[in-house]
Parts: sequence; structure tokens; C-alpha cells
Amino acid sequence: MKPGRDPLSLVALQARFADEEKCLALLERARWPAGPTCPHCGVTGHASRLKARPGQFACLDCGKSFSVTSGTPMHKTHLPASIWIIASYLIGTSSKGISSLKLARLLGLQYRTTWHLAHRIRAMMDSHPALLRGIVELDETSMGGKPRGTNRPEIPAPVPLFADPQPAPERKPSKRRKAGRGTDKPMAFK
Repeated sequence: MKPGRDPLSLVALQARFADEEKCLALLERARWPAGPTCPHCGVTGHASRLKARPGQFACLDCGKSFSVTSGTPMHKTHLPASIWIIASYLIGTSSKGISSLKLARLLGLQYRTTWHLAHRIRAMMDSHPALLRGIVELDETSMGGKPRGTNRPEIPAPVPLFADPQPAPERKPSKRRKAGRGTDKPMAFK
């Protein structure tokens, strides 16, 4: 493991965001690092928190209320923020993707709910493409080449019954390809 990296397991995630207030605080820090911004008038840091409704704010300039989820795919959802955070973690950390059916089993929700949830999370992931920062590692490989040998016996191709026997064209000896960076095979990076 590289120094400075804090791997977050699912158990640690659930412990860190056990209640709704912690989840809403995370969303507020992620969305508004400089303080709450009113989506109606655009004023930053001039809103009061409504104590009766967690995650809700009232703008002191225009008087309209808003929440941390206003203007996002999470707006007007009936799911708690903890479900959104856990589902985002599961979708973001699964290397081969995760199906809505698997999400439904893991989260204890209906399939239709997790289908919409997964689509909204993927839309949020797509709307703000992240730039590469820091050290980026790339692996390269050359694609193509001869097929691997098998243990199967070669079966000759069928000969047509009424065709004129023509000799097979002579093959030219193939030139040997270089290995490594001097090869003419196409490169693939991952």
C-alpha cells in the first residue's frame, strides 16, 4: 500500500456516516466549500440553517429555502443521504461495475429504486469529468501476434468435390517482428 492513502472499507464507511447529519455535513462540504450558496439568487454564505428540517437552509437575501440537494439528481428524493453515499461507494469501487439487482440486494431496496439510483449516480459521475492530478501510472502492452499453440490436432480444410485443383499460392517468408519499443504492433495503454 502506498503511503498517504487511506483505504476506506464498506464497514469504515458505514461507521463514519452512521447518521443522517454526518451524511448531510459531507454533502455540504463537498458542494459548498465556501459556505451555502443559494441556487435562486447565487449569494454565498448568507443563509441560515433551518433547525426543524435537517439539510435545509433559508436565504437571507431572497428569502427562499433550499437544501444541499437542490439542483442535483438527489433533489426531492425519499432516500436518505446515507443510502446515496453507500450506493455511490459501491458503484465507484466495483472494478467491473455493479448491477441494479445486486445493489437492491445489498441495500435492501426494490430493483426499480436502485435502477433509478444507479442511473442518477452515474449521471453525476459523468457530468463533472475529473482531471488527472499528481502521479499517473500507465501500463503498456503490444497487441497482436501469432495465436497461441493448442493441443488440438489440426483438421485439414474440406476439399470441394467438383473444383479444379489449383496449387496453393506460395507463402513468402514473414519477416520477424521486433519485440519491445521497436515493434510495429499497435500499442494499448491502460
